[in-house]
Amino acid sequence: MKEWSDIWDKATPGLCMPPNATMMDDVLIPHEAAFIKEKAISYLRTLQDLTVTFYSNTTRAQESVYMVHITMPKHQVFLLERVKASGLSHIAEHTFNEVLGKVIISIGPECFCGISSDSTGNTARARTLVLKQWNWMIELSDTCHQLNPLAKDIFKIIYFNKTIKDMSGIIKHYKKSSFTASKIKQLVKETQTGQSFKSIGKTQFVTYHFAGEVL
Repeated sequence: MKEWSDIWDKATPGLCMPPNATMMDDVLIPHEAAFIKEKAISYLRTLQDLTVTFYSNTTRAQESVYMVHITMPKHQVFLLERVKASGLSHIAEHTFNEVLGKVIISIGPECFCGISSDSTGNTARARTLVLKQWNWMIELSDTCHQLNPLAKDIFKIIYFNKTIKDMSGIIKHYKKSSFTASKIKQLVKETQTGQSFKSIGKTQFVTYHFAGEVL
């Protein structure tokens, strides 16, 4: 923003000029991200019994992405790769060679003990290729996706209809009010309750529980 640059120029003439948006987007942020990723990989190389999880997703902008996470034995999680896959081949071999396999090799296959992914065709086949290549890894169930249909069935029970309707209405009403939203944020900060209203996902049915818990 020009005004921001002008302030810095007047405050420290000739000494310090903040980078523009192009420099931030194209150079500084990618370099910092690469530095952090390399530090994470170096640290993960010193550990054992890691698990790798990956899945495909579609963003609101209708872009296809692959996400790869590494989980440590004490449950700390690293997001190690986020690859835009729009316009690229989604066959299992490509996913294995260009995304999943590269992450595993960069750390060291010997550091891993397990793998998990969602059950879509390409990711499931890529997982099979990993297990074939490094057969000591344990194939772990995708509990998140398995519990989601269970939650869907539970919240279809007539007993919960009124509760869900009232909860959805309250959240929808208050999220549209900027005045109320600011008051709630202030209240959350004062009471240290953690978070304000949580939206209910259209296909993530467990969010009914989290939304109700917060409410």
